[in-house]
Amino acid sequence: MKATFYDVLIAHAAMYPAMKPEDYVKLAFQSEFGCGHLLTDREAALSYLREEMSQLTADILEPLTVEIGGGFSRLNLRAAIRHLSPEMIFAMLERSAAPTGTKEGFDRKISLIRRSAKLGILPCDGEAVASYAASLGDHLPSHSALYKRLYGASYRVITTEMARLAPMIAMISEAYYKAGRLHIAIDGRAASGKSTAAQVIAELFDATLIHMDDYFLPASRRTPERLAVPGGNVDIERFLEEIAASLHSGYLTHARFDCQKQTLLPPVTEERKDIVIVEGVYALHPELRDLYDLKIFLDVDAETQRLRILARDGDAVWQRYQNDWIPLEEAYFSATDIRLDCDFISFI
Repeated sequence: MKATFYDVLIAHAAMYPAMKPEDYVKLAFQSEFGCGHLLTDREAALSYLREEMSQLTADILEPLTVEIGGGFSRLNLRAAIRHLSPEMIFAMLERSAAPTGTKEGFDRKISLIRRSAKLGILPCDGEAVASYAASLGDHLPSHSALYKRLYGASYRVITTEMARLAPMIAMISEAYYKAGRLHIAIDGRAASGKSTAAQVIAELFDATLIHMDDYFLPASRRTPERLAVPGGNVDIERFLEEIAASLHSGYLTHARFDCQKQTLLPPVTEERKDIVIVEGVYALHPELRDLYDLKIFLDVDAETQRLRILARDGDAVWQRYQNDWIPLEEAYFSATDIRLDCDFISFI
């Protein structure tokens, strides 16, 4: 469930009880406007991040991310420093910097803080919060000296979507640093976020991305006997021939499958980069499992799955999922129990 700004205020008051009025204003500002204002000078921002991280020590007790509302979260540098380089954090920051927010939205959040303080819900001076917010003009809010001393204030603001991927990105970063080359599988239920996660990770790491949808089994081979086998509705034979056989070479040659026309498109050849990601249901098919260095499973509850598919594809496609594709996927998950062999399992 998406957190409201009221939820965020209550959580932050509990986590950081010494927050001063300026800290509440900074929270409202970041929740409304995100981080775009920090990237007006890219080189200076990256240099400052490198310098700041060089002076920090890791804190394993600090949460990696903290949600601040408005679709944003704080990425705590002391928690991230053990796994993420300044360059990777900056890349995450850049992907989070789309223009957002309005003065009216910011004012509403300040008004909520003021009213909640007046009612005794928040342990702060609501009038002081409103006064500090009004005094900002064109200046950016700053944390109080007390907040910095007690809580550090070493973080960067990223989108909550990016924050949900942050533990996965940290795991991949650490494995890549140690191994130099990686084969990654991202399997999971329909509408669990596999494609989105894979696309973000591929862009962050400059990885080769392979979609299991391109290995959809042609209708001419979708016999009852074949579909009775868990995972039988994927063209595992062609995947083994095209991808598995050339994973350790310099190039990958593979063809996309056009589901509407039930035909293969002309094959394409691309450079095999240091990281290869295979995403989609059946990526962890038993015959493929040993290909990977990292195995990821993304999950989703049934109601969220239904709502996402309806919003994305409409009712007609949802009926196909409900009647045909999801039962086949669930039979595959049940028979193979791939989650027991995964390095990372998440709801995003």
